[in-house]
Amino acid sequence: FFLSMSLEASEGSAAVPAWLLNRQHAKAIGEASRKKAAEAAAERESTRRKAPASKLEKEATLSQYPSIPLSEYASDGDHLAINAEFPGLRAIHRDPWIFLVSDLLS
Repeated sequence: FFLSMSLEASEGSAAVPAWLLNRQHAKAIGEASRKKAAEAAAERESTRRKAPASKLEKEATLSQYPSIPLSEYASDGDHLAINAEFPGLRAIHRDPWIFLVSDLLS
């Protein structure tokens, strides 16, 4: 049985107890696991940080939505009023009103 055996480390040296070999093996496995987890986290972080989209890419993405004139918007009193003069504000739907603001969170 592996746990009760003592293995020779090298010729002429004392036997290395199996429990010590098991502890060293467990330590090596733990270190390899931590290293692999750190590499995976670094990979996720590097793929998460994308380069900012160019102006053309942003325009292409936003072009899929219709543009409704903000002059058609009127506050109904039941919802928060929108400042139609806000820079970059664009209405894309009437019922319910849905707005986009370019570069709001960038």
